[in-house]
Amino acid sequence: LAAGLGLSPSATRAYLRKEFGLGFNALLTRKRVEMASLLLQYGEQGLESIAVQCGYEHARSFDKAFRRMHGESPGAWRARHGRSA
Repeated sequence: LAAGLGLSPSATRAYLRKEFGLGFNALLTRKRVEMASLLLQYGEQGLESIAVQCGYEHARSFDKAFRRMHGESPGAWRARHGRSA
């Protein structure tokens, strides 16, 4: 990311904190969970497939990140927010 922005790693960290109020890992996790939320709401793929599509190597890591952001499991969230809800 730093090379793509033409900044040093430390300048990139400072930029992300200033612009988004988050570090790189937190920002990446937020974007992954936001994408997963859309796939859960509008798609029909299984949870493992969604986890992989959003950059998670393991469904457990996806589940933990999703629960931290939404306060419930991806399956429960889908049941409340999915197309058929």
